[in-house]
Amino acid sequence: MLGSVAGLLSILSTSLVYTLPSRPAWDSPFPLLFFLLTTFAAGPALLQFLLLQKKQTVQFPLVRIISLVLIAGIVISIAYAVVQAEHLMLPAGWLVLRIAVGALLPLFLLKKMSVPRAAAHRLSLWAFLLIALGELLGHQLFYASVLPFPLFH
Repeated sequence: MLGSVAGLLSILSTSLVYTLPSRPAWDSPFPLLFFLLTTFAAGPALLQFLLLQKKQTVQFPLVRIISLVLIAGIVISIAYAVVQAEHLMLPAGWLVLRIAVGALLPLFLLKKMSVPRAAAHRLSLWAFLLIALGELLGHQLFYASVLPFPLFH
């Protein structure tokens, strides 16, 4: 329990580093929301994979939690793009790609989890990897939103 509280406080303090008044695209509650979404999507997705690794069945409450967090992530990502549009220095297509890779594809895979355990194991691995890839892309886009990176322009 103490470790969980310390972890959440670490996430809070780390996300506050990015709320800089000198960077209007970051000076909002969005960095904290993105950090929490990463935690609550990737953590349960990894746990689901590890449980299936130990030959347990699909834990549908975990699948529901991951799905709800991914849906919330889509809504928050769209809200971020709309609210911060005047401050973002990147085309919206990159945000759409991040949503597709990091949320829509994993959601599709999670919907297929009611298959035999071996297939569910592979699906859960792919869902976790796509969530992680989406988050890495999201972090790069987060930096690119205020710094001109040639790849994103």
